[in-house]
Amino acid sequence: MNVQLQLLIDLQHIDLKVHGLDEKMHKIPLRIEELQKGGDIQKHEYEVKVEVTEDIEKGKRKKELELETKESGLAKLKNQLLSIKTNREYQAFLHEIEAAKAAVSQLEEEILLLIEDCEAAKEQIKKARIELEQNGKQINNQKQEQEKELERLAQEKQALESKKKSIQQQITQELLKRYNKIREYRDGLAVVSVKEGSCQGCFMSLMPQLFQEVRQNSDIYYCPHCNRIVYFKE
Repeated sequence: MNVQLQLLIDLQHIDLKVHGLDEKMHKIPLRIEELQKGGDIQKHEYEVKVEVTEDIEKGKRKKELELETKESGLAKLKNQLLSIKTNREYQAFLHEIEAAKAAVSQLEEEILLLIEDCEAAKEQIKKARIELEQNGKQINNQKQEQEKELERLAQEKQALESKKKSIQQQITQELLKRYNKIREYRDGLAVVSVKEGSCQGCFMSLMPQLFQEVRQNSDIYYCPHCNRIVYFKE
């Protein structure tokens, strides 16, 4: 095989590998970002549950203070009842006492419900905290794995770039310039094989005479349709 042709084939193989590595390396930061977003969403959901629980506790404390006020008022009414002399005032005070008792009873029921809600909310927070910690560890592990993979790919790319540079130095400047120009206009694919008489870049058939010449791999030939460098591969 023509030495320059073999170098071009090797160069194309490396460029394709580097392109594949670049795509993989581009996706890794996006995956890390998605992992972080997932963790942030879960953290926000946990914080919302904490806020809801705090609001319930605030409501409960407010009701408890209201209850203390009502109970204090009820105690005063009962004490005043002892000093009432007329029957009319007595009946009026009894009515106030019954209303105060009803208000106290209502508040006690509301507080009990808030206590139940608060306990249930705290239980949800407990479970959510455990899940948050577990998922946080998983996310960190996955991020570390992705970062290690990115580092490995970068090292692999560096090795390929070094090999690529060595090959480029052995190719004539004119041929290398044409190779790069073809790659630029043909989506990174400048060197392709010929299979069953057809260019594997554009899949157009070569003229029989050209195909026979390409089969020899003794010189640099170009596809007349897409201008890619073509070679024959058994």
